[in-house]
Amino acid sequence: MVKPSGLKIGVNTQTNPLERPIQAFVNQVDKNNQMKLDNLDNKIAEAKAENKNLVDIQNEQRSALEKAQNGMYDNILTSSKIELTDFETEMSNTYFDSPLLYESKMQEYVQTKINSGIFPNTERALKYKLKAQELTKSSLKKITDNHLTKIENTSWDNITRYSNILTTKMREQIFSITDLRQLPEHLSSYSNSIVELEESIGKFIEANPRSTKTPAEYQIILDQYREQHDEAMLEHVLTNMIMNPNFPETEELADTLYNMWQSGTLLENDDAKVNRIVAELNGQDKNVINDLRKLLDKHTYDEHTIDTKLRLESKIKKAIQNKKSEFVAMQNESNNFMFNEVSKRKDVFLNQLTDMSVAPPDIQEIKSLSINKKGQYDQNIFDDLNDKVYAKNEFKKIIDNVLVTRDVTTALNDIENLKDKLEPIFGTTKPEELLYEAIFQTDTSGINTDAPRIINELALGYQQPNQRINPAVETLSNNIKTFGVFPKSMVDFGNRLTTLSFESDIDKQALISMAIIKVNTIGKGKSGNLDKDGSLSEALDTVHELVNTHGIDFAVERFKTMVNPDFADQKIRKDLMLDFAQTRFKSNDLREEFSDAFNGAIARTNLIDLPFYFYGATDIIKSGLGMESVRGERTLDNIVKYKNTFLIGTSKNLSIENSAYQVFEDIFYNKVGGFINTNNPSEYQKQKAMEDAIVASLNEMSSGDYQWSSLLYNPDQPYGITLTRMSPESMTGLDTQTLAFNATAFAYKAIQKMEPNDVALQFFGTPLNVTDMDDYNEFQQEFFQLAENGNLKLVPDTTTLDRADQQWFINIQKEDGSWGLLMDGVEPLSWKPNTNFTDEMLPYGKDGIYNEIIQEELNGLNINDPSLREEIRKSMTIGFLAQDKYAELGDWFQATFPNWGSDNFRKDNDIDTVTEKITSMASKYEEKVIEKQEELNFQFKDEIEESILRHRSIYDNSIPSNLDELGALNYLKNKNEEIITTYNNEFNDIGVVVHPRHQFVIQDIIDVLGPEAVGKNSAFYIYLQNEQLRYARDYIDKLAPQFKNKQRHKALLNLWGNQSNVQSR
Repeated sequence: MVKPSGLKIGVNTQTNPLERPIQAFVNQVDKNNQMKLDNLDNKIAEAKAENKNLVDIQNEQRSALEKAQNGMYDNILTSSKIELTDFETEMSNTYFDSPLLYESKMQEYVQTKINSGIFPNTERALKYKLKAQELTKSSLKKITDNHLTKIENTSWDNITRYSNILTTKMREQIFSITDLRQLPEHLSSYSNSIVELEESIGKFIEANPRSTKTPAEYQIILDQYREQHDEAMLEHVLTNMIMNPNFPETEELADTLYNMWQSGTLLENDDAKVNRIVAELNGQDKNVINDLRKLLDKHTYDEHTIDTKLRLESKIKKAIQNKKSEFVAMQNESNNFMFNEVSKRKDVFLNQLTDMSVAPPDIQEIKSLSINKKGQYDQNIFDDLNDKVYAKNEFKKIIDNVLVTRDVTTALNDIENLKDKLEPIFGTTKPEELLYEAIFQTDTSGINTDAPRIINELALGYQQPNQRINPAVETLSNNIKTFGVFPKSMVDFGNRLTTLSFESDIDKQALISMAIIKVNTIGKGKSGNLDKDGSLSEALDTVHELVNTHGIDFAVERFKTMVNPDFADQKIRKDLMLDFAQTRFKSNDLREEFSDAFNGAIARTNLIDLPFYFYGATDIIKSGLGMESVRGERTLDNIVKYKNTFLIGTSKNLSIENSAYQVFEDIFYNKVGGFINTNNPSEYQKQKAMEDAIVASLNEMSSGDYQWSSLLYNPDQPYGITLTRMSPESMTGLDTQTLAFNATAFAYKAIQKMEPNDVALQFFGTPLNVTDMDDYNEFQQEFFQLAENGNLKLVPDTTTLDRADQQWFINIQKEDGSWGLLMDGVEPLSWKPNTNFTDEMLPYGKDGIYNEIIQEELNGLNINDPSLREEIRKSMTIGFLAQDKYAELGDWFQATFPNWGSDNFRKDNDIDTVTEKITSMASKYEEKVIEKQEELNFQFKDEIEESILRHRSIYDNSIPSNLDELGALNYLKNKNEEIITTYNNEFNDIGVVVHPRHQFVIQDIIDVLGPEAVGKNSAFYIYLQNEQLRYARDYIDKLAPQFKNKQRHKALLNLWGNQSNVQSR
């Protein structure tokens, strides 16, 4: 609390600021009077001493006092005038264009001064007022002029702005005209707008008599409006209404009408040009054209200045030319589309020509493929294709004949004679190869190219004679025996065996199978077409012999030494160098050298050339890898490129480095024996070989096609990411999340088909009756989190050697921490990656919402028995999807589970029957749909907003051309809000969640074709309501003819999703 001071000072006293000088003056007067009285007393005393008369002295003193007071009053007046002048200057600056406020403030100020009593007599107050009037009058004239100028400028701006608004509306009205019969109505509106502008200008002149605006400036407003109108009218009529891309003669008609309007003339009867146009326009005579010209005259201004007329002529001529260019582009686009479609079919046709199992097309089909880039039939193309068909037919006759006669010599001679015609189909191929591949294609259904399948089935057939094999494989096997040669795919497969190290059992078994087939088809001691020198054939014969006498491993090792004579020495040298690396190379071991290079590569991803990168690595590595340079692609950049997320901590980097080092170590161990050429190298040779092997291994790794995978199982590092050439993500083209979800869903579906006891044995290692049911139920409930938690990985199924058809085993971590493949009985279950589950069981689909609601209800029940829990789940699902059977379901449920409601179950008090529970669940469905829709819309909000802006900016031709960028954006925004309103009216009650991308596609179709194209009465609406997205896409595809802009339609199809990825639910 603030204590009062001892001084008598008023704090925040509420006083009139005008009273302060008055009070000061009064105080001064009192002081002066007191001094005068004191002086008077002194003078009286002196007068008495001088014997003066007291009255005289008093009169004399009073006169002096009055003079002093008058002087003081004059000073106050002067000071007040100074203050008045300063105040007036401030007010005239503040209210420089507002006379009323200026005059009001001045009067208020003067009156306050007068009322304050500062002037003791009327004379001085009058002088003060006169000074105030003088100052006010002087400034008021200038302020009034400013005010009138402001009013004039504001009025003129309003006229200009209104003219612009009328121009925009007028252009929109013109470009919305679709029939010449609408022109009179437009003319009336246009005439009214001209009158409005003229009246606005007249009112401006009347209201601003002092304006300096000239008649020319008034005329500019009207002339610009008329020019904008005539430009839009001529452009729209000539280009949008007269010109038609399907009738080329309309382009010449537009040119003719333009020239007639430009020259102001009509066509004459004897004009040859008229006669041709008349003929092309199906009987329209010159009067029709002349009438159109007159119609243009009637709806355009005929008193434009020369400059304006020239501008209009230039703009209209350019508009016609642009429209012609647009037609050309449309035609080219149509031709290109047709040509591309034909080219695709032609590619299929040419590929089928090389397949003997496919019959050649007929003449009509060949003609349909004979289209050039202009979209026209081309006889030269037809002749070329027809020649190829003829050649194939002749070649087919040769093959059919050799299969009957077995006369290879004659067949080869016939092929040689047909060589020139066959080369355009098959390329430059030896007659023998051409003959045998065609033989193997016949009656084998294309299986001749699938070497792994041939080898697996044939070998099994020879090992188990009673085993039935595919008839096509049997036919192929008979042809191998008959002609003593193999299909090219099997030759390639055999040559690939010579490059393998056979570290896996699958590779070993493939070798054994190939040996069995070779011996059982073309026989021992024969090479056929396997090789020229017979080394591979001999090696396969040896394997076939040794596998039964010495075992598989011995046979494999002998095969390696036979097909690669250096292999035995390489093994000795490899072992020698590995021993050296582990015993004599410790000062700079492999891991240290690799870590230096790896950490340097990581540093570069952060654009940091760390000192340790250059000084930590040994001179050996730096010199070998050219690391003196700090620019360009360098060691292991391909491994860590775009992996900045790795630089998040030592432990994370260490995990990544471990995986990368495993790859490096494998490369090094395979290479190290190749850097010495003797089995007894010196210490220096070992040292040099070691250094060279490290550099070569890093170089090889730096140029390899490696990917990081979060899903590939690595037994040495089961958690985290793995560096590999066989990334499931890369090979499938799917991201980790999509791949993981689909793999998990596939696995979940598989275990749902298993008996609970089998699930318990496989994942818990114990029968169901001794398994902890809480753990079992938790495993089921949290199954879809396995991949997210790193407990589900993929293992390549190496029997599927073709990358395009690569399949995978699913490896799941068990309860005890060990890993095990998902089994189907006694065999691991193989999965071919697909997106069926993300497409068909999307959490936002009907099934996903159903399952979520059912799962919530199940979680509310205290049921430990998995079988009982599954039975209840099935019951709820049936009831949910067949709600009209509630009563029967409730009776059945109560009879089946009489203990419902006992302590074995937890039952809500307000839900006493199954019927009520299912009814409760059904009521949640609509709420869930709304919730999921809002959730999905929020997730894709930014993407969809960006798509709308990008898509509409490219394809929406309705954006007024006179809008700047901001205006165009606002136009699109307002238009989009209207489209969304229309969409909501049609689809708000559809009863399913619609993906935001699909919403945008539907909204754009509404914009182009109207809501009836996809609305409630359309087949599209039914497909969407039933979540039949593939059929919905087909429906959109069939809307193509209704789209003027084909690229816009194609863009919508791409946004909806590729047909191969859109499943029917």
